[in-house]
Amino acid sequence: MHPMCQAFRLCLNESVMYHTSLVIIKLRVQQLSLQGVLRNGKLLMSRMLRQLLMNQIGVFPTHLQVRVRATKLEEELSDMKCTAPVAIAELEGEQHALEVQKSILNARVAELEEDLRRERSCHARLKAEWEAKVSSWDSEKQALESSLEKLRLELKEKNVTLQKQEMYKTKLMVAQQKVQELQLEVDNNRENVKQMDSMQQKLLNYADVLKENETLTKKVSNLRELISNNLLLEGQLEELKLQQKKAEENQSELIRLKAETMGLKQDLKQWTELARHYFRDKEVSSEHLLIVDMKDLVDRSQRNIIELTYEKKELQQELQKVKEKNTSLSLELETAHARDVKSKGLLEKYASSIRRLKKQNNLVTWERDDLRQMVDSFQKEVTLIGNTTFSDATSGGASGGEPDKCKIETLMSVIEGYTKRMKELEADKELVCVSSDQSSSSHPDVRRLTTERDELLKEKEELVKKEKELTDKVEHLNYQMEWRALKGDFDIRETKVLKLRHGPHDKESTSSTAGLGALDQLRMENEQLKEKIRILKEQGASGAVDVTIQAENNVSAAARQQVEELNGKIKSLQVQGKRLREVYKTSSQEFRETVYQLFGYKVDRTQNMYKLASMYADAPTDNLLFQSLEGELNLIETDYSKVLKPLLDLHLGQHHSIPMLMSALTQELFQRQTMRRYRAFFYPTERPKH
Repeated sequence: MHPMCQAFRLCLNESVMYHTSLVIIKLRVQQLSLQGVLRNGKLLMSRMLRQLLMNQIGVFPTHLQVRVRATKLEEELSDMKCTAPVAIAELEGEQHALEVQKSILNARVAELEEDLRRERSCHARLKAEWEAKVSSWDSEKQALESSLEKLRLELKEKNVTLQKQEMYKTKLMVAQQKVQELQLEVDNNRENVKQMDSMQQKLLNYADVLKENETLTKKVSNLRELISNNLLLEGQLEELKLQQKKAEENQSELIRLKAETMGLKQDLKQWTELARHYFRDKEVSSEHLLIVDMKDLVDRSQRNIIELTYEKKELQQELQKVKEKNTSLSLELETAHARDVKSKGLLEKYASSIRRLKKQNNLVTWERDDLRQMVDSFQKEVTLIGNTTFSDATSGGASGGEPDKCKIETLMSVIEGYTKRMKELEADKELVCVSSDQSSSSHPDVRRLTTERDELLKEKEELVKKEKELTDKVEHLNYQMEWRALKGDFDIRETKVLKLRHGPHDKESTSSTAGLGALDQLRMENEQLKEKIRILKEQGASGAVDVTIQAENNVSAAARQQVEELNGKIKSLQVQGKRLREVYKTSSQEFRETVYQLFGYKVDRTQNMYKLASMYADAPTDNLLFQSLEGELNLIETDYSKVLKPLLDLHLGQHHSIPMLMSALTQELFQRQTMRRYRAFFYPTERPKH
């Protein structure tokens, strides 16, 4: 499997896992919100109960007021009991719907896990196929090594034959030395002949001279034969040298051709096997059609790789968004947890207050019962008193004081019991009623918290909207920047403003310097006039010529000093400018070298033309020429660009990307160079053609 496909699948799995985790988090947040709604309902019920109880509890009321309040409380409690189950049922229905949604998402996650398992099995199968191919390549490598050993043995035999040829060359050199010695002897004999001619007159015996002449003629004929034989041997030697040279060239050419044919056969065999493996379902009549199909497959694979890279970038951006959303949701979850803790504290506080209110309610009911008993007793006493008064009036009031005393004693005992009960109630700390100030202060706190919560929710919604708008803008801007970068445009954030050396600003500065020169001249004249005035004041009106001369001398001395200072400054500025030029030259050279080493291209600029030459180029004339017009780069046609027409059609015609073109060209040239090195390493006897 291609590594880009593996990376794409890994990114897909990670995105699925993130989506599932987000869904689970959303479900948890919804459950928490449901629990919060239930708790809010309970809190509202407790608050209403507390408000009703606090409004109804006051100073000891009368019997009728207590009864009215009790009836109102019972009615409100019954209403709350009726409405609470309906709200709870609605919330349970929403919770059930969320659970159904959660089950659907779990099923989706199971399907995605099944797809992942299938992809892994496919990956394992492809891995096994590649391992089988690697084993076959190892066997082919062993076969090539055996053939290489055979070629080395043949090379040794050829070296033995070359040694024999060297031995024949040494013998030939010995024969040449002998021929040279014979030529020297011939020269010496010629001198002897001359001497004999000179001494011929001195010879008395003519017959001896004739004999000697015959012998000399024989020697000369022998020497001529030797010279002719020497010439024949030299001709044969030249022919042998030519034949040897041709044989060596033919041998090297034969070895090179054999190696190339073997390598090409192996490459052809591998490519045909690979093509037949990929096109095993398709019937191919000839190898040419198979090569065409293979080219189409390679082009499609390259396009798929480019599309996968773009999809990978998009998935990475989506993954980053999901991570950001996850972090925001985690923050929201933490805030919700804090609010939950706070609400739990409030619930506990309200529960304790409800318990106190229940105890106070029990006390109120007890007091109510006591008051009823007292009222009943008072009514009975009133009836008894009325009856007794009537009987006393009839009887004459003889025994009226004794029952009054008994009644007073009973009433006093009741009052004492009531006072004891009140003291016990006041001594109990749990039954201390919350004051009206505290109750009034608790209500504004609750209202303030609710208002703050509503404001925070509104702010959160606004911030979410703004975040969405900003993310859309950032995505749009990133897309525009990537599109401009693919078109070859520059990034504004990484560019620098370069000032022209002889620009309009420099012209203005030169004009301003000319104006400053005229101003300096006027200042010098002004200084001269001031000096004249000063000297005239000192010496009087006499000697005006001497005064002018003295003033000119004084001013000229000051001017000379200023000129010397200015010359020194000019020299220092010239030295500084020279150093800056040297530094700029070295830094620009270093920058060019680093660009050449990093990107593999040497860049030369002339006006708005840029010439790019690769470090892996076959020839120094292999370069590309670009023209810059209005911020855009256009490729100018050259002889070398005509050769690269397929690459230009793919990367400039289809994708409109100059960086992709340059990187593809670098990769192709590097592969060519590595193939040459491979052949030079495994076939060292190969020689270039002349």
